[in-house]
Amino acid sequence: MTLLEEKLPAAPPRPASPSRGSVTLRDLGLGIRFAAAGGREGWIRTLLTAVGVGLGVALLLLASSVPHLLDERSAREQARSEMRISDSPDASAPKSDSSVLR
Repeated sequence: MTLLEEKLPAAPPRPASPSRGSVTLRDLGLGIRFAAAGGREGWIRTLLTAVGVGLGVALLLLASSVPHLLDERSAREQARSEMRISDSPDASAPKSDSSVLR
């Protein structure tokens, strides 16, 4: 047998990975422990993080509503404007009680 033909011992089996829920709970517990055990600095850091996340969410909500706001503004502006029915001077619309005369 040569050195290349030597068989290596089999590796031990890998341990089973924890479930997704237990990993999430473990990470959440670790974050709470860091926030609570850090003293005043930990609480301030947690508060500033919460404020930053809140401002970020508010900014995203505002930014996502801007296109709708602009579309509605444009629709109101178009509804207020006068439109010509025809370029021909002899074309006229039938008059009614709700006609706008100028």
